[in-house]
Amino acid sequence: MQLRDTKSKHFPNMWCFPGGGCEEGEIPLDTIIREASEEYCLTLDRNACLLMLAYQPCYEENFTDHVFICRIDVAQQPVLREGADMKWMTLNEIRQIQIGFDQKKLLPFVEKTLTQFKFSNQH
Repeated sequence: MQLRDTKSKHFPNMWCFPGGGCEEGEIPLDTIIREASEEYCLTLDRNACLLMLAYQPCYEENFTDHVFICRIDVAQQPVLREGADMKWMTLNEIRQIQIGFDQKKLLPFVEKTLTQFKFSNQH
């Protein structure tokens, strides 16, 4: 999870799932690979990423959020480059905090995907 900083346009100082916008000509999968590298120095394997959901967010019209879940090698150590903080959290921990972008509604999809695809033993 990412703790957004005070300069954030939407939901400053709130925890949320990491994200970012597509650059021109970029598909959503390329966006998450680029954003993970830019914001956390993480290398994602595109074959280990699954599009979980696409939906209209509450904060912006004419926009679609694409939600991916990716396996990440636990040997990789993220480096915070954007936001105020980041933290690996369990679903139970996430349920206990306030999160921005109305993202709590994503938790049933995350839980189902984790169970269905057995994303265990990795973040």
